[in-house]
Order: sequence, then structure tokens, then C-alpha cells
Amino acid sequence: MHSTSSGDRSRGCGTIAPNLVASHKLSFMTAHGEIALHGLLSVDDHELVAAASSAVTVRRVNKDDFSAEGSDLRGVVEQSSSIDALLRGAYEGDVSFAELSRHGDFGLGTVQHLDGEMLCVDGEFLQIRSDGSVHGIAPEMLTPFAVMCHFEPKASYTLDGPLTWEDLQQQFETISDRRLVQAFRIDAVLEWVCLRSVPRQYPPYPPLSAVTKNQTNWKAEQVVGSIIGFRFPTTLQGLEVPGIHLHFISEDRTVGGHVTDLLLRSGELQVQQLSELHVEVPEGVHVAAADDSDETAEAIRRVEGHHN
Repeated sequence: MHSTSSGDRSRGCGTIAPNLVASHKLSFMTAHGEIALHGLLSVDDHELVAAASSAVTVRRVNKDDFSAEGSDLRGVVEQSSSIDALLRGAYEGDVSFAELSRHGDFGLGTVQHLDGEMLCVDGEFLQIRSDGSVHGIAPEMLTPFAVMCHFEPKASYTLDGPLTWEDLQQQFETISDRRLVQAFRIDAVLEWVCLRSVPRQYPPYPPLSAVTKNQTNWKAEQVVGSIIGFRFPTTLQGLEVPGIHLHFISEDRTVGGHVTDLLLRSGELQVQQLSELHVEVPEGVHVAAADDSDETAEAIRRVEGHHN
């Protein structure tokens, strides 16, 4: 069961907040015992060195390099374009979903012309349009922004609810090294989840802040499905959404979208630590280094629909 509304009313449905990371020689005590995190810490691209001050290897690659990389890359986050470019209205990319599939079986993003929300779970690419409908994505379709990895979780936790988004965030904090990147998946039973998507755009493209004013919001109740997402350090702000970015798809593939709030009854959380980020830059798109300004933080917060 779900209800739908248009316009920027995500606060009425509830909204989500940020925070995320990856790996290093550290261990954390949690309610479920001690977990060890292992990873690689270095910097590799002179244009993105500022972004990599977080202990994540950041490498800028062109389209040919991105296409040549493949399934042998493990422990790497592969990204097309940047959140900063998307904020400025760069809604046309040059990477097909056929190419994207070689870079992982897990991820999120959007579809060419900002035509809804996208997620990839178990290698299946799905598009959630602004009317709430869920569609498979053809291999030849393109994306202006996507974040992918080969999901190989090293830790799992049982979540006993009810848990609000703030409760979940607190749980994430106990296993987080804020300098790094995490990919995570929750197979969840939800009391309710608030979702959103955005309508397809046409040139001349407006900035993302204008688009999200006309986003569609809906609330699904008593639903089972998968929440997938990434958490990036705040030092990568501008290249990526700092903190937690979540998308959801129901088990029956009828309901999905960008998560803005939730109440979880129970779930199984799987976490993968990652320490390298490759950023593909589409031709004609300017991708700047990380931007830690308050203005950029506020712009991202508004379009992501975060509580805080």
C-alpha cells in the first residue's frame, strides 16, 4: 500500500540524514561483537588530491579508461560524473548500462535526462520514474550519474526494530571510519518508508534544486524489500553525496525510489568497506575537486531531502 503526492513535501513524509565510510586496519566493538576492518589508504590523482585527503584513493579516468576497466576491479567504487555536475544540470552522460554492468552488481544513480531514480541490486538495473512505476533498464540506455561496486560484504548484522532513520544512523556510526567509503544493503521488513523520484528533464536543463521542487513523494506501508546505499566521507563532498545515500526497491519490484525516511521493523544489514574511488568524467562535463563549502553542503542537503 502506498500513497503519492507531488511537490517538495518530503518533510511531511519524513526525510533522511547523511554519514558514511570504508576500510582500514581498525576494529570496532558493536552490539554484535567485534568486527575488523581492513583496507588500502592512498592518493592517486593530482586534480582530485583535495578530495582524497580522506584516505580514499581517488582516480579520475576518461571514457576509454572507464570502458576498459572491468570485473577484475574489486574493492573499488566506480562513479560516472559527480553530484556537483548533477546539481548544475549535467543530465546527459556517455556511459551505457551495458558498460556500467561490468563495473559492479550493486549501485545507485539516475537515468539519462534525469528520468527518475536508478538502483542496481544483484546485478539488476531498475528505474523508478516520477509516477512511482518501476521499470527494467535496457543495456543501451545511458546514465549521467551512477555509483557502482562489486558488492562483497565482509560483515552482517541482524537489526531488531522498531528502528527510525536516526536509530539506523546511530548503528552505522558504531562501525564507521569516517575517512573511507562503505557500501551497504539492508534486506528489510518496513513499517513504512517514504520515497521520492523526479521527472524527466528537457534542455535547457534547470539545476537540480529546481527539479526537486517538483519531485513526487510517496509512502509505502507494511513493505518488504532491499535498501541499498553508500556512505562517503564529508571530504568527498561535491564529488559525491557526503554521508548516507539510500535507494529502495520492494521484493515484488512494484515500489521503489530515493529514501527520505523510514521505520524499520527488522532487517539484515550487510556492509562492505571500500577505499578506492574512480571517477569517469563525461565529455563536456566539468567535474571539480571536492567542495567542502557550506553552500554546497546545503545544496546537497536540500536535493537529497535530509533531516540534518
